[in-house]
Amino acid sequence: MGIVGAGLLIAGCQGQGDLLINSTTVLRSTVIQPRAAAPAEIRVPAVAGRNGQIVRDQLRALGLKRVTFASQDPHAKVPIMLGNWTAVKIEPQPGTVVTPTDTVVVTLTKHG
Repeated sequence: MGIVGAGLLIAGCQGQGDLLINSTTVLRSTVIQPRAAAPAEIRVPAVAGRNGQIVRDQLRALGLKRVTFASQDPHAKVPIMLGNWTAVKIEPQPGTVVTPTDTVVVTLTKHG
C-alpha cells in the first residue's frame, strides 16, 4: 500500500511540522534551532586574582577560541590542572575588544 493508499494527509495539525497519518495518529517533529553565532566582538575581561579554571570557563563562555595559559613561575613552567593556579594578568589588556579567533594569553601563578 502506498503513502496515498495509507491515507496520509499532510495538513495544518497541532504543531509546526506535525504529520497526520490517520484520524488517531499524529507524528510530531522537532524543530531544531540553529546555534547562535559567536559574537563578532568580545571585550576581554579582567581576570587577575581569579582561579585559572574559572578563567578558562569564562573565556570559553564568551566565545574565545584561542586562549593560551602561561606560567610566571620559574619552577612550574607549564600550567596543568588550572584549578591549582591563579591568574596574574591577561593579554590583550582587560577592556580590549577582540574577535573569537584572536589569541588571548592568560599568565598564571601556581598556588602554594
